[in-house]
Amino acid sequence: MITDEDESLVGPDDAAEVHDAIVAAKGDAERVVFLGIGGDEGGCDNAYGGEVKDSEVLREVAGTFGARGMYRTRCKKRGDDPIGDVFAEALTTVVDAACETFTP
Repeated sequence: MITDEDESLVGPDDAAEVHDAIVAAKGDAERVVFLGIGGDEGGCDNAYGGEVKDSEVLREVAGTFGARGMYRTRCKKRGDDPIGDVFAEALTTVVDAACETFTP
């Protein structure tokens, strides 16, 4: 999930409901790897132009997935290409670990 504001699937204060909706769609939490990319607390300047608002709910949703969830910022301070950097990090950490334990 990539956003420039704090969006959720059902409402602004319900990370658990978003988690449950994703798990219901997949059938099992062990089949989910969640990567959230959004704004820092207080917002920031987007590395790609414009403003990014705080993504508190998105951070919370990522946390509901434990080791299978990751949240990173898309703000300038992460580097020239924060989204590309985050995907590379996610593949070498969260996705690799999930694949090692996944039973098809």
